Amino acid sequence: RLGTGYLTELIDRFDGTLAFALAAYNAGPHRMSRWSRRDYAKNLDVFMEGIPFRQTRHYVKAVQAHARIYAALYGCGGSGADRYEPCLGRQASLELRPSRRPASGLSRQ
Repeated sequence: RLGTGYLTELIDRFDGTLAFALAAYNAGPHRMSRWSRRDYAKNLDVFMEGIPFRQTRHYVKAVQAHARIYAALYGCGGSGADRYEPCLGRQASLELRPSRRPASGLSRQ
């Protein structure tokens, strides 16, 4: 829950731009603040390729890819490719909710 709350703060701090919030979560908000002032930060694809730390660059790409998969499976998402809206909503993001699993056709024994 602590990580979710912190990520929500970063999403708010970086105006809902998931790539910026994820980079800040992984590399630190002070670095992301510096990177966001660069010209290439205006284009998110170019920004992600220009993240100076390889580990952070891969982290941002992987989490965004998995977020899109999760949104497709569970019917949640944001308002555009560069925006993030938590599936449970801002108010409920720290509450525990039962997970909805896609129907697999297999029963658990």
